[in-house]
Amino acid sequence: MRLMKIRSPKYFEGFGKNLYLKFAVDRCVSWILLMLASPLITFIAYCMWIEGLFFKDARGPVFYREKRISRGKPFTLYKFRVLTASALQKVATEDSVWFLQFEKKNTTVMGKILIQCYLDEMPQLLNIFLGRMSFVGPRPRVPPIYEEDVAEGHRALKHLKGGITGPAQLAKGIAENGGLELSEEYLKLCNSYGPLKLLRYDLGIMWKSVFKLMKAEGL
Repeated sequence: MRLMKIRSPKYFEGFGKNLYLKFAVDRCVSWILLMLASPLITFIAYCMWIEGLFFKDARGPVFYREKRISRGKPFTLYKFRVLTASALQKVATEDSVWFLQFEKKNTTVMGKILIQCYLDEMPQLLNIFLGRMSFVGPRPRVPPIYEEDVAEGHRALKHLKGGITGPAQLAKGIAENGGLELSEEYLKLCNSYGPLKLLRYDLGIMWKSVFKLMKAEGL
């Protein structure tokens, strides 16, 4: 898919007004899901604490915090901590822990369960409720990768909030360049679609994402 080049600032005239419904739904739905998930979040935190009583290397904070960029602004991304204390010591300040999760020796017992069930991403609902992320959008980058991608002309990262899912995430393992071209096409849709049409499109992406996770394919 050809990368969309955006040359004229007029392209973004009225861009924000197309997103007001998208962001309003993000905040409302994330609040509802956080309330429904609060017993599960509490249970997971308790299980992590119990594991820490028996295994010293499993001790640590319930949530892992990582610096990412969303809509051109840095923010703190929250996940359940899945790595052992010794594995976390290997992580540089602005690196992602994603690559460490593939080695079983780096993950706690609870971490393995959370990754298998895709529950380690649940705390990102808080990022959506706080307005730092969206349900649908480009994958939020760590600062060094963000700077590289923007320098190459990928404007979606600057103008859209990072998303838990999106066209690029659905094409994981298939699309080239991490699906950045798909994110650029989504940026074009956000500008051309009206609020209701964009919301219907987002709901379709979210529905497909649920089925992808049920197949254990990941995002």
